[in-house]
Amino acid sequence: MTPCWDYSMPSITVPVWSLMPQLFADALIVGITGTFLTISLVKLFAIRYKTELNYNHELTSYGVISIACAFFASFAPAASVSRSAVCEGAGARTPLNGIASSVLIVFVLLYLGPYFSVTPTICQTWYCFALDKFAIAYRRATRVPPKPNPNMSI
Repeated sequence: MTPCWDYSMPSITVPVWSLMPQLFADALIVGITGTFLTISLVKLFAIRYKTELNYNHELTSYGVISIACAFFASFAPAASVSRSAVCEGAGARTPLNGIASSVLIVFVLLYLGPYFSVTPTICQTWYCFALDKFAIAYRRATRVPPKPNPNMSI
């Protein structure tokens, strides 16, 4: 019995330029929306953590990954507000969290995906919501409270 999914990575292909006139308006809307969403999320976290934001660096890296996605038949890149908020609430501070969560997502898609294909989408949504709430609650429960400042005492 052969599996119903394909484990291979998509091959590198040149985009079909003849479709460009038909897809230009949609691609422009998706590109602008994704760029604004990503930049606004980066700006939000830069303000929250008082770090300097280099727009040139952000837009260059966003452009490079957008061009790379065109050759792998991938989705357009954009920030995930909900995932970023959950990771920040759970205490993630480094890009290592993105790597770990990507590995977990690939594992779930490849090995557990066929088992979840028979469940309704609403059940999957609530399952993810419950996991996110658990991650935030666990992080809050294990957080060490700050030491009292002796200068603030009476």
